Formats: sequence, structure tokens, C-alpha cells
Amino acid sequence: MKRILIFAFTFIVSFLLVFSGLQPTKYEVAVGRTAPADIYATREVVDKLTTEKRRAEAEADMQDRYEPSEDLTRKAAETLEEFFAAVSMRRAGGEETGNAIAEHVGIDRCLAMTDEEYSVFLQVVTETQNTLLADGVSDKEESLQKAEEMLHLRLSLQETELGSAILRDSLSENMIYSPEKTEEARQKLRDSIEEVTYKANQIIVRQGDIISQAQYEVIAELGM
Repeated sequence: MKRILIFAFTFIVSFLLVFSGLQPTKYEVAVGRTAPADIYATREVVDKLTTEKRRAEAEADMQDRYEPSEDLTRKAAETLEEFFAAVSMRRAGGEETGNAIAEHVGIDRCLAMTDEEYSVFLQVVTETQNTLLADGVSDKEESLQKAEEMLHLRLSLQETELGSAILRDSLSENMIYSPEKTEEARQKLRDSIEEVTYKANQIIVRQGDIISQAQYEVIAELGM
């Protein structure tokens, strides 16, 4: 019986010693107070607050995502088609159609072109607008500058000026906010930012330093 009691006592003491060794050291800490000692991580742990702060800062600098609107793209294409339809009718001997762009820019220069010149002009201007709309027009003035450069590569100076004037009236911004693409980009951005972690035995806060909210939460996560 005596041996059994000794064995049981020895087992209990050994268990308590082992168990107490597994428990992390506890500290009296609070946010804004000084650390009572150098506090080290007992295992690898994620600094969730700092990680989330970095991700939020990155998101704040992220631009919203846009995509071309089929309706706006179609309306711009139709506006240009209607202008050239009006010009073609006049060139064929028809009456003035009252097209708004024709009245604004005048169509005399279009009427003065030879059939070959007009055919090339119509094609180049139309292709230029289609390219810009396909790429997405979010800043009309910026797109018009690109249009002028594109036109000048294939047309004379006078034709480029006329084409630019026509596109100023027919081209329109066709980009609309895309919540799906914005959220997708935001999630990719968040995933690209690695978690801030403390490795085992890495110091969290040094004795005498003011404990931050992030450090406090890491200490609490470790059960210390």
C-alpha cells in the first residue's frame, strides 16, 4: 500500500511538473503600458491586426475596375454610322438628312473627296473609333489624342483634322464600374500580401517598450 501511495504521489508530482512546463509564462500586460519583460513567441503566430492593416492600406490605394458597356459602345458606333450614312446620301445626290454631326463639322470636305478618298477616309475613321471603343474609353480627351495619332498614320493632315472633328462628336466614354472585377482585383491584392507572423522564440516586445494593440493581441493569442 505504501508503495502504491509513493508511486501515485510521484506520478502526480511528475505530471504537474510536466504540465506546468507546457504552460506559457503569463504576463500582466495592457495596451499602452510598458512591457514587464522581454516577451517571446512560444510558437509561430500570425499578427492578425498588422496583417489586416497592411491589406486595408493596399486596398485604399487600389483603383476601381471598369469594363466596356455594350450599350454605350453600340450608341457611339451608331452615331458615327448615321453621320457617314448622311454623307453617303449627299454624295449620291440625295437631300440633306439633318444629321447633327454633319451640321456641326460640315460635310463639304467629305463631298469634295473622290470616291476612293472617301472610301479610305470612312474606313480609317470607323476603324479608329472601333479600336478605341474596344480598348475602352474612360477619358475622352485622352482617347481623342490617341485617335489623332492613329488617323495621322493613314490620312493626310487635312483628313486627320476632319476625322478628329467627327470623332469628337461621335466618340463617347463607354467604361462603366464593374463590381465583380473590382472585388476580384481586391481579393487578389489581399492574397498577394503575406501574413505578418512571429516565429517561435522571436521577440514580440522588449522590456520597457509600450505595448501596442497588435502586440497585445499576439500575446493574448499565445495565451500569455
